[in-house]
Amino acid sequence: MPFSLVVQSVPHTDVLLSSVQGHLLHALFFHLIGQIDHDLAQGLHEQNRSRPFTLSPLAVSQELERSHTAWVTRSQKLTPETTASFRITFLDDALFPAFSQSIFTLRSPDIRLGGTMFTITDIVTSARTNNRWSRFVSYPDLIKQATRTRREITLRFLTPTTFGFGDSDLPLPLPRLVFQSYQRRFQEFCGVVFPQDFADQVERYVVLKHFSHLCTRTIVARKTTITGFLGDVTFSLQSSAPPEFVEQINLLSDYAFFCGTGKKTAFGLGQTMRKGY
Repeated sequence: MPFSLVVQSVPHTDVLLSSVQGHLLHALFFHLIGQIDHDLAQGLHEQNRSRPFTLSPLAVSQELERSHTAWVTRSQKLTPETTASFRITFLDDALFPAFSQSIFTLRSPDIRLGGTMFTITDIVTSARTNNRWSRFVSYPDLIKQATRTRREITLRFLTPTTFGFGDSDLPLPLPRLVFQSYQRRFQEFCGVVFPQDFADQVERYVVLKHFSHLCTRTIVARKTTITGFLGDVTFSLQSSAPPEFVEQINLLSDYAFFCGTGKKTAFGLGQTMRKGY
């Protein structure tokens, strides 16, 4: 069952937001899983498949609720009076129980990101309707809710998004790369088999209609730099697209909220939301 929750916390001391990102959140997540199930955490490191989770960057909670650029604004200083949030999504039912058991049974609400201690103040789940980033839905319900009639789809790429292209990155919202990214993850974690020519159908029926606020942003990671795109991208489906294909594209567009787009979604890249979802 795809599940999205938000962890809210405050730092014990002043810290630059840019210094508590990416690999530190990734390491914290594996630490929490490993406390309950070491073999599961080890398997996540070693498995040769898509990550069954995504992690957003850390952001100031107030800005996250009112701005779509909060996750890429990293110049702020966090203080003990500032609540900061990050989002975790789960794509595989096997992973959430271990995480929830760990996070809800902590002896202390304190966690460490690098050299900074944070105190967890809240864990926002979909039962709380005042947060747009927390939600859950079963795979059968996602399939049931997909429409066959909506032929224009706007996706909002909220953190730098890119695709692997040989030894390089390709920071372009090409329809084939975008929707094949979702299709592979949905097929892997839900078990639904898409037509073998799905990617060719995307090439044939899906076109880029227009962009809004599209730009690129380069992230300096521990050992590399990654350039990704941000902004709103509207895709249009040709009138000749068969209804079952329209349904599949709408299904995958809804799923993007949980699975993210492109590469390094477990390190904060590719956070995506369908406009109106």
